[in-house]
Amino acid sequence: MEYTISYKKIRHGYARLSTDGKLNLTIPTFLKNDENFKKSLISKWSKLLSRYRKRTHIQAHTLDSVLLFWELISFQNLSSFYKGGGWKPEDLNKKQLDTYLKETLYEYIKPIVDKYSELIWNNYEQIKIRKLKSKRWSCAHDNTLLFNLDLVHLSTKYIRYVVIHEVCHIKHKNHSSRFRDLVAQYCPDYKLLRKELKNFIIK
Repeated sequence: MEYTISYKKIRHGYARLSTDGKLNLTIPTFLKNDENFKKSLISKWSKLLSRYRKRTHIQAHTLDSVLLFWELISFQNLSSFYKGGGWKPEDLNKKQLDTYLKETLYEYIKPIVDKYSELIWNNYEQIKIRKLKSKRWSCAHDNTLLFNLDLVHLSTKYIRYVVIHEVCHIKHKNHSSRFRDLVAQYCPDYKLLRKELKNFIIK
């Protein structure tokens, strides 16, 4: 079995599977030479793999298309990615595609952020969109909202829930009952959406 190891200044280690099913171990630096600890993490592989196989795997790209807001769009319909009136696979530039997707997601998210931040009377600092490995979103202490680029591949109902979730975090920096009640006020089915989101693996 192949696996990768990273060492961090953390208190507890953990094992996770990447979106391609590979095992990644994160070990506290003070346990770097502890072989028994490493073996204990590796032993979790079969259980993690079983859960991984049961989750919903979403293919974000094919050879000639991209999943955009839950709809498979041909690259030929994205004018930024074809030359001379026709698209060829070798013309695709991943950096250009990521830029296009970031701009598309930002344009969709910002009006929703503005709407709910006004309703909740919360001001945010800025909106950032990045390609993240594990997190789909976060709200920093300075009220900067960070969203995972992978959201652009999902149905808009999930994006709306994520936005509401993070805007509510501007007011409540935790997951207290007051925070949950505020989320439920604007997204009554948030528990179902959250559960479904956790089940997705975007490739």
